[in-house]
Amino acid sequence: MKSKTIIFLVITIGILSGVAYWDEQKTDQEKEVEKTKNLLVKAQKEEIYEIAITDSTNDTSNNYTIEKREGAWTISKPITAPADQSVVNNFINSVLEYKYHQKVSSEKKEWDKFGVNDKAKSISIKQKGPDDSNSEVILYVGNNAPIGYSTYSRTNASDDTYVGSQYLQTLTSKKLNEFRDKTIIKINEADLTSLAYHMRLQKPILFTRDDKGYHMNGSENFKVDQIEVSSLVGAINSAKATTFADPPINSDLLKSLTEQNAAYKISWQIKDGSTQLLLIGRFEKNLWATLDPAKVAYKLPDNFEEKIRKVIDDFRDHRIFSFDSEQLLEVTLNGKHFKKKENQWYPEATQNTEPKDSDKASKTEPAEYIKSLVVDLEFVKTSEFIATDSMQYKDLLQKAPEHRITLKFSENQVAPITIDLWNSKEDGKYLTRTSSNSDYLFLIPKETIDSNLKERDESSQNASIKDKKTQG
Repeated sequence: MKSKTIIFLVITIGILSGVAYWDEQKTDQEKEVEKTKNLLVKAQKEEIYEIAITDSTNDTSNNYTIEKREGAWTISKPITAPADQSVVNNFINSVLEYKYHQKVSSEKKEWDKFGVNDKAKSISIKQKGPDDSNSEVILYVGNNAPIGYSTYSRTNASDDTYVGSQYLQTLTSKKLNEFRDKTIIKINEADLTSLAYHMRLQKPILFTRDDKGYHMNGSENFKVDQIEVSSLVGAINSAKATTFADPPINSDLLKSLTEQNAAYKISWQIKDGSTQLLLIGRFEKNLWATLDPAKVAYKLPDNFEEKIRKVIDDFRDHRIFSFDSEQLLEVTLNGKHFKKKENQWYPEATQNTEPKDSDKASKTEPAEYIKSLVVDLEFVKTSEFIATDSMQYKDLLQKAPEHRITLKFSENQVAPITIDLWNSKEDGKYLTRTSSNSDYLFLIPKETIDSNLKERDESSQNASIKDKKTQG
């Protein structure tokens, strides 16, 4: 009896499992049927190798063909140009996912009535089949329906005419430029070995590049602001054409894109030794760019010039110092010496003096303002470079500095740095000279130093008050 019960349960479970499996299979099949129901164009996206839009009713100049070459979409007619891969793929998806609402006719004689005859706007899709056989699906887009936001359409697969969303009209009205890749050039910065920037009426600025970054190459010799040069390269990489000029290009536009007349010339060389030159010209108040005037010119966005307009000082590293504060051992501020102990700064006279228990109340506090001063100096940037041959520089040397700071480092670090500061004629700024860069004077904000001097004065006063209270 017990064994019969077990057999019954096993059979029951098997039947239920079979029913569940069958139901699941049926549901999957229904989903698949629903997914493909009313699809107008049936094609395998991965097998499509060409699409074409033809409009013989209105703008015949907007007829074009896009082909897949070496895995990438390329416009092949009426011009040869790179295509925007995402735009083409989205277009194909829209065609393949389009569903009609219903069939309205099966008669070929009614094609003219619905505007879907062979002269209608059309989208051609060619795909590869088995055994290297190819097939073509042509989607004809006809008149808009009198009611509802609908349009008539058919394919070359049958004589049937369908009605569905007017979105088909949007697809066939796309202009050629919408499919063009609007990227002008992509520079792989890691491959750069040199870069030249030349703004009209200014001296060319030349850089070399290695694993450590950009360096000046020419009569100018200063540390380069790496971020500034990279931002120039980034601006070129991110520039998108707003429209195109294809041959024959306007002669005045071409004239503005010669090396003699260009507003900007930017050239570069990469590791394989190849070079490129980007010419940017001004035509009818707009900037245009070209890598080859014989092929195409690109109209640039209105805000592009503000991203690339540079003078030589823009490329300078405006940080005055490049020391490592961790290696700093001693600071002298206006003759007063401070040494670092356990990452705190103490006046030299009391640094090694350990107070007795009875004197703990008078123990010297760390000079926090020196720590703050070091941080400010490490990151301070100048707003102006003043050359050593200027009268302002020579006049300044006749006066004693308002402040002098000396930085001493660990034995294997850099040489000591002396920093002299004079009051500038420009309010709120110091003229600064450093022993680590004697080619220029630098303008820096006064608060970089003054805020710490004020803190020093307040600390001195507080220490004096504490001493008096202790003595009392």
